[in-house]
Amino acid sequence: MSGDQLSTGKVSVVMTVGLNGHVAGAKIVGGSSEELIRVVKTNTLGAVANWIFAPATRPDGKPAAVRMSVEFNFHRSNFRGLNGVPIHN
Repeated sequence: MSGDQLSTGKVSVVMTVGLNGHVAGAKIVGGSSEELIRVVKTNTLGAVANWIFAPATRPDGKPAAVRMSVEFNFHRSNFRGLNGVPIHN
């Protein structure tokens, strides 16, 4: 697989947003290739674990935990950190 193919593609993550708005149980459930998943897994799940949402609410206004999915699109330019160093796992 070429470098361009490796660093371009999609990864799907499912997670639960708890009553407090914090993410729990995030896992990668699919992607463009196993190799792409291997390269981005740690950083993707680490980022998602830091997300905080406003909790979902029921019709009575009480908070509710919800299951959600997110699709990440990776492109070659995504594979450099803020300091320009390539991100690899």
